[in-house]
Amino acid sequence: MEILKSADVIIADFPGVTGVKRRPAVVISTVDYHTTVRDVILGAVTTNLTIATTPTDHLIAEGQQLVYVAQVPSGLFL
Repeated sequence: MEILKSADVIIADFPGVTGVKRRPAVVISTVDYHTTVRDVILGAVTTNLTIATTPTDHLIAEGQQLVYVAQVPSGLFL
């Protein structure tokens, strides 16, 4: 598996109340983090701005370039 980098965009399985949903996500953790920890820290991506209202939500500007898209199986690990 390729090493994921910060700002990479992947497709991941997110568990929810009604089951698992496959959704886009942005890698937040760094390559340095991945050299010592087998976890990946992700931020979920949505176009539904009505639910993106908390201080930790971040809007991606229109036209902002995405770096990398990968298909990652459920149970993310490196």
